[in-house]
Order: sequence, then structure tokens, then C-alpha cells
Amino acid sequence: MKGLIVKQEQLEKRRQKLERELARAVDELKAMGAERIILVGSMAEGAIGPLSDIDLVVVMRTGLRFLDRLKEAYGKIKPAVGMDILVYTPDELEEMRNKNPFLAHALVRGRVLYAA
Repeated sequence: MKGLIVKQEQLEKRRQKLERELARAVDELKAMGAERIILVGSMAEGAIGPLSDIDLVVVMRTGLRFLDRLKEAYGKIKPAVGMDILVYTPDELEEMRNKNPFLAHALVRGRVLYAA
């Protein structure tokens, strides 16, 4: 029984840390000009485990190349937990929404955290 309580406490601490980092990331991404921020993965589904991370799909108008967008986002956020951030322009999202299974899943099952 003690082991179960310890595990639940650890999961609760992990959940709180993830939620703090998520809130911080959302604030940074909004400041960068994000038009939409979508949470996907285990956190969006409420299935947080000891190794859970944060997975975000971000829609933003930018002239930067894809990899440069990621570099900029990670540089601004400086995540303290595992975080995957994918930044697409509105045009890229429209073009890829039916061709990319990951994006299709994100748009249907993801949790919209912010929409301008």
C-alpha cells in the first residue's frame, strides 16, 4: 500500500510540474504570435505517467524555415521538462491536414489551449 501512495504522490508532482511548464510555454508561444496552440499526446488524454512529456502543435504566421521555427520556440521557452513543439504556418497546416496522419489526429483528438 505504501508503494502505491508513493507512486501516486510522484505522479501528482509530475502532473503539477508538467502543468506549470505547459502554462509557461503557452504564454511564451502567445507572445511569439501563435494563432493556435494544440496539446496532443498523453497529457491531452489525461494519461500522465512518470515519463510523460508535453507535445504541442503550434500554428503561427512566420517567414522562418521549419527548423528555424523550432529553434526559436525552444530558445524562447527553454523547457524544464521533455517537450516536443511543432510549429506550422496556417497554409502548411491546411495543406497537410489530410495528408499527415499525425496532424489529422492532433486536429481531431488534441486539446486546443489557445486560439486567437
